Amino acid sequence: MSDPEDSATPADYAKAVAAQARRHMNDSPFFGQIFKVLSERLDCERQLNDDQSTSIDVTLHLLPRCGDKIVQHLSDTSELDNLEAVVTTLTSSPPEASPAVQILFLHGHQPPQCLTRVGARYKVNPRTYLRHLQYLWFNSQSRLFASPSLPSASVDIVSLCVVTLVQRKAMGTPLEDMRCYAKQAMEKYLHEVYIGRGLNTGDSIVRASWIHSPEYFSVEQEITISLQRKDGSWSLLIWTDIARELSNSPDIPWRAAPASKPAQSSFLTNWLSLANLWKKPAQSELLIAIRKLHTPSLSSLRSSSPYGDQLEAKLMAADPFYCLSELFKLSAYSIDHLLKLIEGRIQESTGYNLSHSQQTSHADLLYHQDILNRMRKRVVNSLGDIRNYRHSWPKTTNPQQKAQVDCVTDGLQQDFQDLQDRIDRLLTRCHEGMNMCMSLAAINGAEKARLQAERIGQLTWLAFFYTPLSFTTSFFGMNLADFGEKGGLPTYLWFAVSVPIVTISYLVLLLVGKYGKK
Repeated sequence: MSDPEDSATPADYAKAVAAQARRHMNDSPFFGQIFKVLSERLDCERQLNDDQSTSIDVTLHLLPRCGDKIVQHLSDTSELDNLEAVVTTLTSSPPEASPAVQILFLHGHQPPQCLTRVGARYKVNPRTYLRHLQYLWFNSQSRLFASPSLPSASVDIVSLCVVTLVQRKAMGTPLEDMRCYAKQAMEKYLHEVYIGRGLNTGDSIVRASWIHSPEYFSVEQEITISLQRKDGSWSLLIWTDIARELSNSPDIPWRAAPASKPAQSSFLTNWLSLANLWKKPAQSELLIAIRKLHTPSLSSLRSSSPYGDQLEAKLMAADPFYCLSELFKLSAYSIDHLLKLIEGRIQESTGYNLSHSQQTSHADLLYHQDILNRMRKRVVNSLGDIRNYRHSWPKTTNPQQKAQVDCVTDGLQQDFQDLQDRIDRLLTRCHEGMNMCMSLAAINGAEKARLQAERIGQLTWLAFFYTPLSFTTSFFGMNLADFGEKGGLPTYLWFAVSVPIVTISYLVLLLVGKYGKK
């Protein structure tokens, strides 16, 4: 059986992935199990007999060597089947002209019929799908740990994360309860996505969500990019989680809350979004989207121009890495916003602004430390992709264009290096803050022990006061005339003996306490 990249039809592509899964099961059962999950996702058996058209959400960007960029939205698998005719009609280029570079966007959830057709036509490495569909084995019984992959197993594949900050009205629910609820809701959401319940073509996908404070939380989404090389030409496949409004997706963790009334939420404006990169939104439509606080939508983050409008079309057709510069900037700026929010939270939990409860501050720092470690991993991976693929991917030979691409790439590398340094500094502050919380907790514990010792000392003095009295009382017993004892001793004699004994005892105690240590 040939490799999936050599398949000519969608059915052959699905068969090749299934055969590759069986082959890996013999060589490497762990990795073979991962391929088996992908094979089940592509649904080989149903693909062989399913010739009906299926809705998709795909955008094709054509970059002719000479001329403007052409954008075509594809909404049906039949358009993928006739893509050659569509490209010919759109470009209208002479036969001797070089073919236009193709950039294919997959928006949100896509059916297997779309994946097999795209895989067969563009010779997509199945590992690209494996990289993007990691949530498939998140709910697997064997908990397949497929990430991170070795560099040799992910050649020409880039993954970027996009973080969106959301502000909502505080509900008065304890922060710890909100985080526990969000974790449970996220696990339920990923399971719903895994089984495909309520998930439609083009629905947005969320990989993680974090509750930073009663007013702010964030969501993480994924962009997976792969470069396909063929006969001296290249194409790009970009699969993004950001698609339709999140309110159209399965139960999202932040839609409901452990309170009687739903909280109003609004996505904080980012400088760029992939929500509608294939079309330019009307200004009135954009304002309406921003004002709809009750139905938060990533469309409120849309830029005033679609993908690639800020890039030179000729340079995009000559350099694939230049085509990704906007996506890298989107990822960098979104992480930058997240770091600013986390820095503010760390500031509230450290230094002079340390919370009155060291336990709460320590838990908050530990929570954000986990987020920072996750973001550091993503930033380091992106930084490695920039350093590797800026040289290994096809490059323009024009000196002027090359200088322009180098300038853009150097800026990206500098931005991600700055993000890594900032994350390291924030991690250091988290460590120092947690150590400070532990030190303050130890100091508070010592202070409580000291106060308790003082109270015990007071009880000791009180007990010592009654010790001489107990001695004299036991000495006299009940042999006092006032208690009816015939021939008993007078009561004043007990006082005459007790007072000097107590006085002498306290004098001895004071002298021992004052001069005993000397």
